Amino acid sequence: MKLNDIFKQFDESKDNLKFLASSNVRLDIMFSLNEESKSLRTLKNEINLSSSTILRAINQLYEENIVTKEYDLYSLSHIGKIIVFNLIKMMKSIVSVKKFEELWLDHEIGGITEDLLKEIDCLSDSVLIKSEDTEIFKPYSNYLKLISEVKHLKGISPIFHPDFIEVFNNLLDRDIDIQLILTREVLDKTIESSDKESMKKAILKKNPKFWEWNEDLKLAFTVTDNFVSLGLFLDDGTFDANRDLVGTSKEAIYWGNRLFNHYLEQAEEIKLWKHLKVRYLLKLFR
Repeated sequence: MKLNDIFKQFDESKDNLKFLASSNVRLDIMFSLNEESKSLRTLKNEINLSSSTILRAINQLYEENIVTKEYDLYSLSHIGKIIVFNLIKMMKSIVSVKKFEELWLDHEIGGITEDLLKEIDCLSDSVLIKSEDTEIFKPYSNYLKLISEVKHLKGISPIFHPDFIEVFNNLLDRDIDIQLILTREVLDKTIESSDKESMKKAILKKNPKFWEWNEDLKLAFTVTDNFVSLGLFLDDGTFDANRDLVGTSKEAIYWGNRLFNHYLEQAEEIKLWKHLKVRYLLKLFR
């Protein structure tokens, strides 16, 4: 959107934004009615204000076509429901930004698509696992605990660590459904460092599935059936292994799957039996 269009839309909406944000009473009523239609008595008990204060706010919302009344019950109008939905989304987005400020502020976010940055509210219930003086490997140990219970795993990584091989082999032994998008260097090291028998089984069963990413990867993340884990690079280009954003909500997992699918659409699928070196295959099946 062009800058002039943004200014124009702000001019058109600023009075409405002020109306919505300048009264906690109006907001309390809107959020309460978002659950279900309610009487004045119920609203009074929930919000803990006088009937006159609540009625005054309701009349203001009624004039803006946000609230309707039928018999003795107040409800959100269709317009009101749309407004409340987007208010909640905006608040959750702000929470996601401020809650993880130390992650977004000096880390590379170029690996996250613009569409998913707009959906950052999906991460509002997530937590940032950080290394501590008494537990410097806390992000990694927490990751191992989470991954021990998964049935499906999708991952993207431009980094390789020898410890990951043991994790990978354990997943293969458990016959977990695995889909990985890796750079060529990480792909080769993963295959060559993996357990011989596990990789033989993987080739025969065609699991895991690998895709190669031929450009720079600016993030590393995992999404499974019960969590999403996101790691970012610092602005200086080094990967930050001391912070891991972890979400277990349905919204966070949905967000992670969308991010994985974005990369999957552009990655090249690798057939293990075609791309492994001949000498490695001979050694593997010897």
